[in-house]
Amino acid sequence: EMIRKIFLLPSLLLCCTAVKAQSNYAASLISKNLLAYASAVVRNEEITIEIKDVDNVTYHLKKAITVLNKNGDDIAQMAVFYNKSVSIKNIKGVAYDEYGKQIGKFSERDFADEATGGGGSLFQDYRVKHYIPSITQYPYTIEYEYELKYKQTLNIETWEPIGEPNMAVEQSSYKIICQPDFNIRYKEINVPQKAEISSTKDGLKIYSWQIKNVRAIKNEPFSAGRQMNAHFA
Repeated sequence: EMIRKIFLLPSLLLCCTAVKAQSNYAASLISKNLLAYASAVVRNEEITIEIKDVDNVTYHLKKAITVLNKNGDDIAQMAVFYNKSVSIKNIKGVAYDEYGKQIGKFSERDFADEATGGGGSLFQDYRVKHYIPSITQYPYTIEYEYELKYKQTLNIETWEPIGEPNMAVEQSSYKIICQPDFNIRYKEINVPQKAEISSTKDGLKIYSWQIKNVRAIKNEPFSAGRQMNAHFA
């Protein structure tokens, strides 16, 4: 039986289009409650997975990250993996200064493209496109958007709304759209809000999760933090 999994790894409890009209990413609008221990803040993350068939899946990501200081630069880096069964579509992004004013744009041609190399069989045939912002004036915001096309449903991208310490989240959402008879079994662990299951006007089933206003956890040696998991099968 095919298995689909999502892993959420924060440390506290808690559609494909081009980049749309600019949101207000002024750093001054970030709640003071989210600034403690934060080197970066995810202003918005929207992930939509549309399962049209077992060999026809679309993954769409739109994300904006405000980097508060040099320690948050790594969080703003992008890495997109692909292989013969996963193709990349429509990568693009915009950079903003601390006042939310646009200071640059980037597209797929600005990404380095490399083989993943080494590791187990899972990554043997994968390549990665990655982008490292070259902004040194803090704070700044990177907003990016891309789409992946999958020819299988075995290894769908995971949701990690808080994948590392010193990162706070204003909002992150994850949505799966599928046929009403497509069976998705899942187990939620420490998810603050259970899955909301609804339907589109065309009768498609929608599973959706969301977190808001999650504070960062201080990066401390030997600290395991708190795991949040939702496993799909």
